[in-house]
Amino acid sequence: MSQKRYTNENNNLSTKKPKKTEALQELLNIRPDLKGKEIYFFPTLDKYFKGIIIYNGKENKAHIYCTKNNQNFNTFFKWINHLKNQRLFKGKRSSLATIFLEPNPTCPLIASILSSTDYIPYWKKTYLINTIDILSYIQQKILPGEEFAGTSIQEISEGLEFKFSTKENQPEKKLLIFSRGGLHNYEVYVLNKIIQEIYLPFPSKETERTLDEIIKIIKFVFFANVCCGQNTSENISLSNEAYRQIDCTLIVKENYICENCLKLKKTLQQIQRRNLSGIIPTKINKAHIYCTKNNQNFNTFFKWINHLKNQRLFKGKRSSLATIFLEPNPTCPLIASILSSTDYIPYWKKTYLINTIDILSYIQQKILPGEEFAGTSIQEISEGLEFKFSTKENQPEKKLLIFSRGGLHNYEVYVLNKIIQEIYLPFPSKETERTLDEIIKIIKFVFFANVCCGQNTSENISLSNEAYRQIDCTLIVKENYICENCLKLKKTLQQIQRRNLSGIIPTKIVYASKEILIEKINLQRKTIKKQNELISNLKDLLNKKIEKEENNVSNEIANIAHVVSEKVKNNDIDISNFHPIFQELIRIQSGKSKGTRYHPM
Repeated sequence: MSQKRYTNENNNLSTKKPKKTEALQELLNIRPDLKGKEIYFFPTLDKYFKGIIIYNGKENKAHIYCTKNNQNFNTFFKWINHLKNQRLFKGKRSSLATIFLEPNPTCPLIASILSSTDYIPYWKKTYLINTIDILSYIQQKILPGEEFAGTSIQEISEGLEFKFSTKENQPEKKLLIFSRGGLHNYEVYVLNKIIQEIYLPFPSKETERTLDEIIKIIKFVFFANVCCGQNTSENISLSNEAYRQIDCTLIVKENYICENCLKLKKTLQQIQRRNLSGIIPTKINKAHIYCTKNNQNFNTFFKWINHLKNQRLFKGKRSSLATIFLEPNPTCPLIASILSSTDYIPYWKKTYLINTIDILSYIQQKILPGEEFAGTSIQEISEGLEFKFSTKENQPEKKLLIFSRGGLHNYEVYVLNKIIQEIYLPFPSKETERTLDEIIKIIKFVFFANVCCGQNTSENISLSNEAYRQIDCTLIVKENYICENCLKLKKTLQQIQRRNLSGIIPTKIVYASKEILIEKINLQRKTIKKQNELISNLKDLLNKKIEKEENNVSNEIANIAHVVSEKVKNNDIDISNFHPIFQELIRIQSGKSKGTRYHPM
């Protein structure tokens, strides 16, 4: 029997497979030169995590140092599983199919080094490209003398931006390629306008693309011509500038002008030939208004204004004669001044007919060196203007904001990034109608007004020369250099300083001495202690009184008392509004067992 068992054991040992070496250890056994080298785990096509292979000579084992979490792992599986638990990616990943020796998912996998060959690549070879692949290919091609010479590239959020140098005074072309999770889309811009997909040879929507397809897109944009439009020097006596048809394709494959602009050019040439030959066209020309808001044509002013009203862009009725101007400024002449009709009433009051353009046109000459408001800077902001006045004699900067909305104006003044209250300003700041003269007066006031200097620390305190102010400091003063509130503070501090120098102790200080405060606190503690003792004694007496005067009650009343006491215990009933004595009685009764005793209150 023992001989048979011995034979079976030998057979089991001979048939038992040798233990398989872990992938990390096997990798280092095959490639010892990878000690200290970086490896890259790609959970997605455009995202990777870096690890470093570290060899421990004492343990004779390799580890992976994760640069993301500064931790060591002795297997690829533990490293990947840890990153997954950190919610850095979702799903399962095979280390053999997703770990590379370079930060590029197109280079060989670690599985190509190991003896194991039964792995399936996680990423498809045909679509295995990202921004790194595009950059690595294109960087040599943009050098001088190469295919895409003169092209500039920069990385942007989730993609690349290509800018192609101008050729023969053509405008710049721009190509944006976006890569998200192995999918790619692109956009082409000319004159800061996006080219519609119908004018491009390849679909621009997000899809899988090979590197060859991306290169074809780059080549197309690089070699494509920009529509030259209609040159003004050919038909109109203006400077040599180009203008285009509204539906210009902007980009052309073969010619120098798109079909839509070519039609416009031919039409203009026909008109020019007719004018030169003196031929009057049979068709009666009619004028239209092209609305840039809705891209529509209207053959009357009324229809244009009525359409804008129907779009709820304004309310009420408007007369075209009284509200349409030849310039973007309601102070310039109306179209009614050109027409023979004179029976119109201006819609806007002349006295209040100002906007930011009027203020700018007046003030621009006044801020030049040597002028009235020299040193003032102006910039346009949302619905208004911002004025910054240069500092004088180390005073803080003053800032004035003027807002214009529908002919109404309001303003705000800031010093030290704090708004000046209206009570300290000579003019009301609320939104109202204002003339240009009133606006100029506000600007003059802020420009010439002084900022309260506050109380200088160097006068009373041994600190750096800084200014501090009263809480209710007006910040701005009309005549003096310090406001009334800060002046009171300054006088008070000077009085205290004089007393300290003369050694006089003020009478109020006696009542705030340390000994008196300690005595008051101790007295208060004794009072609180006595009150606590009184409460405790009353509680004991109340318990004894209840125990003496308890009587038997019926089961029905006992059940009611029990239900109420249970609700009090569970905080279902709020007794905080009851008198403290009743609260204490309820709590005592709630502590009794169900049944037989009840205090007759």
